[in-house]
Amino acid sequence: MRFGLLGNLRVVDDRGVREAVSAGKQRIILAALLLRPGQATASEELAAAVWGGSAPTSVKASLANHLARLRRTLGPETRTRLQTEPGGYRLVLRDDDTADHLLAASLDTRATAAARVFDWTIAEALAETALSLWHGEPLADIPSVGLHTAHVPALDALRSRLQLTRVDAVLHNGGFARAGSAIAELLDRNPLHEPFHERQLAALYGAGRRADALEAYRRARTVLWTELGVEPSPTLCAVHQLILTAAEPAKLLAALSPWPAAFHERPASATPASREIFAELTRVLAPGDPAPPSGGIAILAGPAPAAATGTALAWAKEVGSGFPDGLIRLDLRYRTGRETATGVNTGADRDADAASLTDGDPDTAVRELLARLGVPDRLQPTTADGRIGLHRSLTAGRRLLLILENSVDAEQVRTLLPSSPTCRVLIIGDRPLDSLVALEGAHRITMRTPDTSRSADSGSSPARG
Repeated sequence: MRFGLLGNLRVVDDRGVREAVSAGKQRIILAALLLRPGQATASEELAAAVWGGSAPTSVKASLANHLARLRRTLGPETRTRLQTEPGGYRLVLRDDDTADHLLAASLDTRATAAARVFDWTIAEALAETALSLWHGEPLADIPSVGLHTAHVPALDALRSRLQLTRVDAVLHNGGFARAGSAIAELLDRNPLHEPFHERQLAALYGAGRRADALEAYRRARTVLWTELGVEPSPTLCAVHQLILTAAEPAKLLAALSPWPAAFHERPASATPASREIFAELTRVLAPGDPAPPSGGIAILAGPAPAAATGTALAWAKEVGSGFPDGLIRLDLRYRTGRETATGVNTGADRDADAASLTDGDPDTAVRELLARLGVPDRLQPTTADGRIGLHRSLTAGRRLLLILENSVDAEQVRTLLPSSPTCRVLIIGDRPLDSLVALEGAHRITMRTPDTSRSADSGSSPARG
């Protein structure tokens, strides 16, 4: 069977016949189960999606009746798919079943992996195929505020990532004019989405329209200040600065990469000491392994934080294929520098590849992390708990490396931990973070100074508690 949620609900049976699910509550139940395929969903969760806070007293009987009608609507093929579980229900998709939101996520992962190795032709084709799955706004005919709140932001972020991948592929293949037309349409619908503004500048500049690119920056800065009261992001400012200095278009494209600039440079020769650290990081974080020995968390400490950061980035570049969804690097305590009245970052004390935060505020870090995952601030949930929940939803099932520098305390880091075992977290700093070792099973690796006999000291890692 084929299921669709990227627009109105669609169900097509094994014979290719489209099944109509006309009852609103049946659509809600089917959508809720499709959004968690293979997982048991408790009756209470389904009731909250269907009735909100006004569920009937006989909620379990009412749910059972709606499930029975849904099975009759969809026919006998659903009997092995819609399963009753103790306390809830489960939708099991067979190997030959498809769901458009799951297929889009899979294509996104593959497109990102292709972009990571600069195979832009494949990346564009995969992103284009995924975007063709949308036939409207996600969950368009699903009358459930709860499902929309919980899932639509993540689906919108997925679409934005695919749009960016497609545009980046066109830009890297030299199609600046073609990319410019596509970006203009995207900005008409998303005028506050800064990554689209960043790429518009690159497209105009690459097409030889430097004056238009500078004017586009002025317009972007105006709309961001007028609508949100914020200056442009460091990335948008960096692209603008490159245009002012008449840089090569390739430098603008490198500035837009989700991977740090170090990933675009020739790797330096690794020393024996760094090789030892590389081996330990690979053993502990196990890229591609669904069950890493450390629970997916490592702490890299040493007397020189900059050296630890360099080692971490060099290692990530070496094992990059194990993280096809990319790398997100956050500095949790320091600014990268002071911004001028024009919004251009002038500091040089911290590496500009790291997102800059202040005061060690966990919620600020979560906001920045969501922005890096494709959710602009205006689309983020209004509560801290909602933002944390969205972060964990967006990272579920993704193979992502999160590098956190200069953490303030273990609780700040704990707020940022993805829920998915496929993600990895590498923490760099001078804080001991003992509770992460004790409770989350994090593995500590200590970098030594060059004259120390051993370059890596692997701390004990209690089992996750």
